[in-house]
Amino acid sequence: MEGPRKRPLRAGMSDPPSPRGKRPRKIFSLSEANQTLPLVSRIIRDIVESNRRISDLDAQAHHYSEAGRTVQAAELRDQIPDLIHTVDEYIAELHQIGCEFKDPLEGLVDFPARIPGDRLVYLCWKLDEPEIRYWHELHAGFAGRQPVEGYFLCSSQS
Repeated sequence: MEGPRKRPLRAGMSDPPSPRGKRPRKIFSLSEANQTLPLVSRIIRDIVESNRRISDLDAQAHHYSEAGRTVQAAELRDQIPDLIHTVDEYIAELHQIGCEFKDPLEGLVDFPARIPGDRLVYLCWKLDEPEIRYWHELHAGFAGRQPVEGYFLCSSQS
């Protein structure tokens, strides 16, 4: 397993404002989105691992606080802002690629795409899936995922 990248970019934890008036939003073909997965999966893995570390530090700090060990609790909590900053930078990397980060626990990423009829949708990928196999409407989310077959040329056909 590869380790974290050394020099992530900077951004806020929340989704960035709409890129209207800035650069146009990237629209991916299924093939283009799948080609980004080696990099996207490393970034998402780093986000998931960093979020786990944040949760662990917070739980340990809480345990120390409950035990009256406030100095140790504070030392652990002092590490959290740097980890949050690192996660923000990883999210900025995803936005530069053109995909949208959705879930730090499940490792969900959406890629803007179009289906026949010129309708804007998301190609949907989850950490450890070997390729993008699903899409969903813009507001449907993970629960609304549908197979790409019949809507997109599949990898084996590209």
